[in-house]
Amino acid sequence: MIYLIVGDNQYRVKQESAKITHGFEGEIVRVDGAELTANSLADLVMGSTLFSEKRTIIIRDLSENVTLWQQFDEWIPRVSDTNTIILCEQSVDKRTKAYKSLLKSVRLIGASQWTEREYRDAEAWLDKTAHQNKVLLQPRYLKELARRATHADSTGKTIIDQSELYQALKSLSLLEQIDDRSIDAVMPPDLSENIYELFATALRGDRAELMRMVAHLKVTEEPYKVFGLIASQWSQYVSLCLARTTPSEVAADLGVNAYGLQKLASYQSIFTPSDLHVLTQKIAQLDIATKSTAVDPWHQTERFLLEVVRMRGLR
Repeated sequence: MIYLIVGDNQYRVKQESAKITHGFEGEIVRVDGAELTANSLADLVMGSTLFSEKRTIIIRDLSENVTLWQQFDEWIPRVSDTNTIILCEQSVDKRTKAYKSLLKSVRLIGASQWTEREYRDAEAWLDKTAHQNKVLLQPRYLKELARRATHADSTGKTIIDQSELYQALKSLSLLEQIDDRSIDAVMPPDLSENIYELFATALRGDRAELMRMVAHLKVTEEPYKVFGLIASQWSQYVSLCLARTTPSEVAADLGVNAYGLQKLASYQSIFTPSDLHVLTQKIAQLDIATKSTAVDPWHQTERFLLEVVRMRGLR
């Protein structure tokens, strides 16, 4: 039997492989497909070994070995009845002849990452797996963990990383009590999330809390990156204020995560279009100064956020 597991969700790839090999008593061989040759592939698929009559052969990323991938359908009739082959691919070009030929003879299993639209699926899985591992999570922690595992992958697509969630559950299972600090410890909020909180604090006009948060960021983060994220957040916020659609629709138009815009939705109406224009000019000027002079980027960050607080107080 030949299986083709396709997807970038490494947790699911491992789980699907484990299902196939469950109860198997023969030899399990794991190989990197990119390093295979025609001769080594023949040795793998065409028979047993001195050590075991039955083998399961797990081949990762065979598609990176272009020649063998294109010819693999020709190897299928040569696969010994005593061998099971599991092909694991992060992605494949479904338009290719090789892929279409394989589909005629293999069992296809999907293992893609969850997307933003599958939050409920992620939370349901998290709840079920937590109970299986005797981890008692309040509903708000289920939502919090799923949200913190949400980020952009290498292609820019927003995913919910199941591997991160599973590792967090394993860590939580070692604790006697789970609280906010426990969640922060096993899956700390990323910088972009902290920027959302920082920006929301400025929009609330809470100067004292704002300066406390900036002081904390100074110890843990790189200043130019923080300023760049604030500039990006401001741009998204202005788009939200000027649009006549929902935060989710604005996020889709901008190609960004909807979480941040939803968090700022309650502040949509605190500034007039004229205010937005003034503050946009302000951050543009500070951005130019940051890139062209020796000014302290932390000082520029504070100047803009404090100006937001000041103008917020005028409304």
